[in-house]
Amino acid sequence: MKIPFLKTGDSIAFAAPSRKVVALDFAPFENHLVRNGFNVVHAGNLCLADNQFAGTDAERISAMNALFESSDIKAIIAVRGGYGAARIVDQLNWNALSQ
Repeated sequence: MKIPFLKTGDSIAFAAPSRKVVALDFAPFENHLVRNGFNVVHAGNLCLADNQFAGTDAERISAMNALFESSDIKAIIAVRGGYGAARIVDQLNWNALSQ
């Protein structure tokens, strides 16, 4: 599998597969990407909160799988990592990334 280089106009997604985030966590980098011609997409759960997580396990699974399955998304950046990703890793549609 050869992954193509990103180019101006490509969509880059900000995801939160683990710990909850707030806009201040990613705004500077998002602004940098936009200034450089990229389209930034937010995962559906990006600013959700369920205790320390960015939404429930089901919300995080759904949001990540939607990004994996979107042909418009050319890169995914996890804004923050952590233990929450280990809780959902077996439920992600990894096969969608190879299509």
